[in-house]
Amino acid sequence: MVYIVLYFPLKDGVSVDIPLSHYSDLDLGLMHIFLFKVDGGDGATSIWFDNWYFYSTTTGVEENLVPEHFALQQNFPNPFNPSTTIRYSLIETRHVVLKLYSINGQEVATLVDAMASSGEYSYHFDASHLAAGTYIYSLTAGSRTEVQKMVLIK
Repeated sequence: MVYIVLYFPLKDGVSVDIPLSHYSDLDLGLMHIFLFKVDGGDGATSIWFDNWYFYSTTTGVEENLVPEHFALQQNFPNPFNPSTTIRYSLIETRHVVLKLYSINGQEVATLVDAMASSGEYSYHFDASHLAAGTYIYSLTAGSRTEVQKMVLIK
C-alpha cells in the first residue's frame, strides 16, 4: 500500500487538483482503486473516501502487447462483499478454466471455460448467492495452474 500525505490550507472553498502522474511510486497500471483519508489534525476528526476508481481513456490505436508471463492475480478487493474482480494474463492462446472452490476443496462454480488468446483478462464475480467464508479460485491454461485465496464477508 502506498501512502501519500498532502497538506491543504484550512479555509472554505478549497479546490484541489492532484496530478497522480507526479507520484513516480504509483503504478497506475496495476492500482485502480484508491482510498483517501481527510484528517482534521485534531486526532478525532477524520473523513474516509473509499472505492475511488481511476482509469484512462486511450485515443488512437493501442499496440496489442503480449504479457510477459502467465499469472493469476489476487482478486480485488479482498475481502469483498458481494463482488470482486479476478485478473489474469495469458502469454499464448490456450483453453482457460477458472474455477471457484470452497475451503474444503468442493467445486462451487466454473467461472470461465473457453479458449482465450494471449492478453490481460478480468472477470467480475458476484458472490451475493454464496455464504460468507474463504474460497479458493484456480486458473488452468494448458498445463499451467495457479491458485489464490479470497474472503467473502457479509
